[in-house]
Amino acid sequence: MAEMTYDNFDISILRAHDGYRVVVRSEGGEPEMPFRLLFAEEDLALFRESINQPLRDAHREQLEQSRLKAPNPDIIKNIGEQLFDSLFHGKVGTSLVVSLDKARSKEKQLRIRLNLRDVPELATLPWEYLYSRARQQYLALSRETPIVRYLPLDESSKPLRVKPPLKVLVMISDPNDYPRLQVEKEWNMLCEALAPLRLAKQVEVDRLPNATFDALQDQMMTNKHHVFHFVGHGDFDKERSEGVLIWEGLKGEGQVVRQEYLRVALDSPALRLVILNSCSGAQTGPRDPFAGVAQSLVQLSIPAVIAMQCKITDNAAIQFAGRFYRALTAGLPIDAALAAARTAMFFVGSPVEWGIPALYMRSPDGFIFEIDHLTEEERRQAKIDALRRTAIASVENKDYASAVKHLQEIMQFSQQQR
Repeated sequence: MAEMTYDNFDISILRAHDGYRVVVRSEGGEPEMPFRLLFAEEDLALFRESINQPLRDAHREQLEQSRLKAPNPDIIKNIGEQLFDSLFHGKVGTSLVVSLDKARSKEKQLRIRLNLRDVPELATLPWEYLYSRARQQYLALSRETPIVRYLPLDESSKPLRVKPPLKVLVMISDPNDYPRLQVEKEWNMLCEALAPLRLAKQVEVDRLPNATFDALQDQMMTNKHHVFHFVGHGDFDKERSEGVLIWEGLKGEGQVVRQEYLRVALDSPALRLVILNSCSGAQTGPRDPFAGVAQSLVQLSIPAVIAMQCKITDNAAIQFAGRFYRALTAGLPIDAALAAARTAMFFVGSPVEWGIPALYMRSPDGFIFEIDHLTEEERRQAKIDALRRTAIASVENKDYASAVKHLQEIMQFSQQQR
């Protein structure tokens, strides 16, 4: 896959005495403007119903695919346009256009990093569906303009060097006192999506025998997994105002896992990505439970979390996993990999499911892995070539002593590798 490099367009929404304001940091300027939503609450409710109802219907096995009611694309696009106009108006819109032009002039793309840390009540808005009328395009559907829910933190996040395979740990939680999941079907779909990558030894997938804390700890202590892929239920604790996950207790009953416990359970230096896939398709209260969990994990030090905002259909899930992991193991930054997955989901026939994954990220450039595809022979040759280039440069600079030194290093390195 082609190399993807990005400029960042940082846009923060902050509280103001009269509502909200938008602050931009970008190549196209640093404007500050008031922020006000241009659509009514009933419009947003209609949008959510348009998205959720077809997805609920799609999981009723007795309903034939041909009878599924498709979401109204006009409703989806209308909210996307109004959300775009609410955010990118006036000088903010101008700075976006200038930033895009500057990125293109450098043969780069533009990452839209949206910081909502100070306004969690706005996190429920469908930012992934931002639609530019001028470009006639959803921003997040293009690898040129991925949408990232960015959490700027003091600690830097460096990519982890990984020699394939990328190790994925899967937990499928199916407590007996919650709506039951088709566990084997979920597992088989993931295996089907990743089969080519597993065959090529690019990805290795381990499944927990059960969704308990003990089972997770056994794996975390003995294996250095890079990705934690969770399939199960989420909930929202109104008293604590936080999202939680539902794991399995000793007797198979649902066990609420709060964010503080989850942070401890997933504390591993090798873990760089968490994927949260809700199978209940339910949101308890006005906030997505996985949103709070995702933010908490990013604050823990995990560079990136992808949270599904509701259930996606089987076809979309297969397209997401297959395309996303393929792009990730090819070395793309995570937001570009997710944009590739969104495109694949879009082309399976759903006009809405591509916007359901939300990416929360602390990595400044999206590179959470540095994939090392070189064989030992290729790595040896690369080292020799680098030393040879350095020796030639020394000769050109008439630094013959350094050139001799580098030639000796080449000979020593070559002998060591025999």
